[in-house]
Amino acid sequence: VTLARRDVYLRKPKDSLPPAKFVIKEHAMICTGAIILLCPDDYTLVVGRNSVVGAGSVLTHSIGDNEMWAGNPARLVKRWNGQEWVKA
Repeated sequence: VTLARRDVYLRKPKDSLPPAKFVIKEHAMICTGAIILLCPDDYTLVVGRNSVVGAGSVLTHSIGDNEMWAGNPARLVKRWNGQEWVKA
């Protein structure tokens, strides 16, 4: 799993950029090889409770609770309805 900023190539000094913040809530699952990139416009990225980021996915924004995201770029593929995963 890779957590990184998308703005590392900006020509500003590092100290002028706000610190990046990644929040991974309880029971979230980030599968092997997933890449999570923080957008320059939003310095906090949240992976919601009980959410899944698929293997090899590239996630570029926050996701809500009980969601499954996959692909490059990652897209919402399923939601947990309390009993099972249903297609989004």
